[in-house]
Amino acid sequence: MNASTADRSERPRHVLLLHCHDLGRFLRCYGVPTVHTPALDALAADGVRFDRAFCTAPQCSPSRASLFSGHYPQTTGVLGLTHHGWDLEVPHVGRRLSDAGFHAELIGIQHEAIPRPDGEMTDRLGFDVVDTLPSGHTNRRAEVVADRTIAALQERA
Repeated sequence: MNASTADRSERPRHVLLLHCHDLGRFLRCYGVPTVHTPALDALAADGVRFDRAFCTAPQCSPSRASLFSGHYPQTTGVLGLTHHGWDLEVPHVGRRLSDAGFHAELIGIQHEAIPRPDGEMTDRLGFDVVDTLPSGHTNRRAEVVADRTIAALQERA
């Protein structure tokens, strides 16, 4: 179904996009028996799991820019790492979700655009909420990200 042509009652009510830094396919739901990830395995079984996803670039920022924009790195403006000055020049999925009427919230790491203070980052990427540290960088501690995500999901439930 094409989201732009579907009526709102046919569209999904919620989209939860989990992205892990440098995780690859090291989860039980991808066949790695030594990794114990029961919550992610259950989520994968009940949702959509990519079985054939490919990386568009060998570095973090260009790959993320592709993943979150749908464009190749050479058209995103991110040909290198964002902490070296490369910045996203095309719409982010946060913008697209917000424009489609979803509440879009960024919790955790973001490495596809140059870090900015909260208000600038929400405007820049299109999120309704960006959860950052006082330094303006997104929070990267797993425990903090998990707790904040749980709280955000409970708030939106």
